[in-house]
Amino acid sequence: MNSTSPYLKAPSEIIILVACCAIGATHCFLASQELPPLQRMSLWLAGLLQLVLAWGTWRLTRWARLLIFPYAAGLIAWGVFSLWQNQSWGLGVGVIFVGAVLILYNTLFATKLLFRIPVRLHLPPLFVASWVVMYLPLLLLIPTALLLNLSPVLTFLIAAVLLPVHFLFIRPPLLQFLAAYASPVPSELSRENQKKFREARRARLLGRVQWAEILLLNLPDVRGVRTLKGLLQLQRHEDRGILNKVLFQHEIAIPPSKQEQLEEACRTADLEQLLESRTQLIDDLVADLASPRPLFVMEATPALKILTGQTFYINPDLGYLGWWNENRSLCTGGRSWGWLVSRLWSLECLKAAEIVSKRSENCLLEEASTLLRMSEDSPDDLDIEWIIEQTRRFCLFPQSAKHLKPFMLDSIFASIEGWEEMPNRLELRVPLVDMLIQMAKDYLPMQITPSRKSNEAPNSDWAWIIAQLTNCTREIFQDSEAFEKWWNAVREEERRYDEWMADGLRTANAEDWEQASECFHEAKKYPRAGIEAHYNYVLCLMKLESFGEAESLLEEMIRKSPDEERLWTRLGDCRRYLGRGSEAMDAYQKAVDKGEDEENLAVLMGLTLANDGQEEEALQKFQTALGPDPDADTLEELSTFLESEGVYHLAQRFRQEAFQKSLEEDLENFEEEED
Repeated sequence: MNSTSPYLKAPSEIIILVACCAIGATHCFLASQELPPLQRMSLWLAGLLQLVLAWGTWRLTRWARLLIFPYAAGLIAWGVFSLWQNQSWGLGVGVIFVGAVLILYNTLFATKLLFRIPVRLHLPPLFVASWVVMYLPLLLLIPTALLLNLSPVLTFLIAAVLLPVHFLFIRPPLLQFLAAYASPVPSELSRENQKKFREARRARLLGRVQWAEILLLNLPDVRGVRTLKGLLQLQRHEDRGILNKVLFQHEIAIPPSKQEQLEEACRTADLEQLLESRTQLIDDLVADLASPRPLFVMEATPALKILTGQTFYINPDLGYLGWWNENRSLCTGGRSWGWLVSRLWSLECLKAAEIVSKRSENCLLEEASTLLRMSEDSPDDLDIEWIIEQTRRFCLFPQSAKHLKPFMLDSIFASIEGWEEMPNRLELRVPLVDMLIQMAKDYLPMQITPSRKSNEAPNSDWAWIIAQLTNCTREIFQDSEAFEKWWNAVREEERRYDEWMADGLRTANAEDWEQASECFHEAKKYPRAGIEAHYNYVLCLMKLESFGEAESLLEEMIRKSPDEERLWTRLGDCRRYLGRGSEAMDAYQKAVDKGEDEENLAVLMGLTLANDGQEEEALQKFQTALGPDPDADTLEELSTFLESEGVYHLAQRFRQEAFQKSLEEDLENFEEEED
């Protein structure tokens, strides 16, 4: 047999051949009975065509498969004649149905042969055999009803009983038999190993996963064995925890009750091995489908649907092959972490996504996941650490930075966080936007769920973070093409502004005020520049003792932002250094009126009064700044500051008070130790 046809090597091909011969012989036998001439002629034609089809299967003549069309047409004509002659209504409908299914199903093959359209021609015989098993009752019922001349009512009653029994009790073991014993086996295996392979495949279908793994334990590592091992692992994964439901696309939503389980699994599981196993199994299944004699044609489509989350109803083998060729690079290697994080984002498992992104060692991915999680993660009792962390994260959002002002050189946040990290964080913004836009392009089409359509807007979390990072208008962001065009137009300016600001912060931290002033001067030229760039430039001028220029710029800034108390404070500093004490006091008072705490400005106001010779008023301001009962360290700090400003007589007074206060504190500590 193998010498005449290189194709007929598996029992499933023999099943198809025998089925074709049996059906053709049945038609010829029925045609020899006493029937009307038209029925006899259609039966003879159908029988001969079925035998020719069997010959085509044997000889591997693909054009012979086109004989299915006249065969199906003969069946439809036979059914129409039966209905017209009122011989058997059930038989006529059944025959027309079978003929229509054959024509519809084999149109794909004719399309390939006649028009060269890329539709897969070859149907694996095992797949055809499974269809024969599926419609076996109809194939048996039609000639039986014709031979016995059954009435339509009796035919329907028999079908109503036979079909449920077949699908519930007969079809499953038949399909298991076909998959286990009628399918090809890896040709690289010896006869004994082939037997073990079939037994392992049957054990998997029966749910005996452990026994199947034992049978495959010592078999050579060929593709067929490796694929079967992967299918066994996939079968075990279905009951092995919530993480596998994420990896293998089983669910489109994770219940809140299982969120903590998922987070713990993401923290402890060997994600690298799981992602690699998933990739390897998809590779093996796709390669098997593309081979001339696929081994897992019955299992491949359901398994790939689970692994990829995609569904192809027509030509699924070509569909999965094309999809994997396009998307494999997005789900393998280092990019597999991005795929997994995007999957968790789409499932709204933000904390689990943050855990995975930290394990990936991708700073941009970690930053995006943390931003998403912190947007909804607020403690019941707000503490300073949470506020600092929120500010540290949200300073990347232009609109948030406009209100928080974290990049001003004299901001409180800068004194807590330090300037070492701030420039690096500022330069993360544009690369972060680029990464999120690319992830949306790469992974959102792969994360479409049945409740969403492919032309809808991106996932709400993705949309929120991109909109916040870019600060684009809602009208632009709702149109993906308009947003991409807008971002491409402004991206370079945004990047350069962030770089100038970051360089200015670094040089200011190094106290290179001249270089810092140049950086902030360049930054404030960009349309994106807010008050921070202008304000930092003024501070650099003050450090360079260019108080006149700084005062002019501050007056201009105040005209645009008259309610910004920080500008009034610096205007008062410039006027104090320029020797205009009364104008400085007016500016400080204006800052207090705009919301600045008077205690914060008391030292500056006292210093201004001291420089104008108003020592009593200055002492009152200093006492306001010190509070009712200052300690020795506070008094020493004030005296040091006054010395740096040249107010030596008041500095000496507060130093004496600091010394006396320290003696009192030492005496109290000594008495407590004695007690």
